[in-house]
Parts: sequence; C-alpha cells; structure tokens
Amino acid sequence: MSDNLLAGLVLIAGYHGVNLDSQMIKQRFCDENGNVGVTQCLLAAKKNALYARVVKKKIERLKYIQLPALILNKDKSFFILLRAEEDKFLIYDIENKNTKVIDKEKFCNIYTEELLMVSSPKSQGASML
Repeated sequence: MSDNLLAGLVLIAGYHGVNLDSQMIKQRFCDENGNVGVTQCLLAAKKNALYARVVKKKIERLKYIQLPALILNKDKSFFILLRAEEDKFLIYDIENKNTKVIDKEKFCNIYTEELLMVSSPKSQGASML
C-alpha cells in the first residue's frame, strides 16, 4: 500500500511543479515499521510546500473538486482520479502504470468516498484568477 500511495503523491506533486524524492520521504517520514501511510504523506506534503488533506466526497460531487486527487480504493490500494463526469471516470492506475476510463457502476464498486487532495500555493493562486 505505501508504495502506491507514495508514488501517487510524487506524481501529483510533480503535476503541481513540486519535485519530491520518494526515497527521502521514506527516510524522513516512515513509521516504526518502515511504512509510509496517509499521515506520513500529509506531513511530507506540508514540509514540501504543498497543501494536503483527506476529505470525504460523495461520488456526485467529484466533478466539482480540484483534480488530480488520490483515491483510496476499497481494497486499500490507491489510484489517481484525473477526471470525473456524470457517468465515467478517468483514473490512473498507479500499480499498473496506465490510465483507463471506467463507468460509474465500476467506480462505485471501488470508491470509498475518501480522497487525499493535494494542491500547491501556485495552483491555489491560479484558481483564483
């Protein structure tokens, strides 16, 4: 789980123009078992000038949030939500390293309504223009 989560954080940080080193994050923020979980990712994001928080969103509200966002899958893995529409969703599968479009029914079967949202001061300012 922690490798997918960490890879997702690094990818989204890159999208926001922030370069993160996954090995450095593992060294500085891993727990006593050597794992990087959601809490450690939130701390790593904050220490690297990113805003990050875990939010709960109903599936109907996903088309209104700032994307990309990390989504916690029901099997405890992570994927990146790139785009949300009424009946289809574009996701990036971190483990298989590919994008795919899935329909609402399939998305509902994996979506836990928990997201790790990441943004940067740059993206916050750009959204206000």
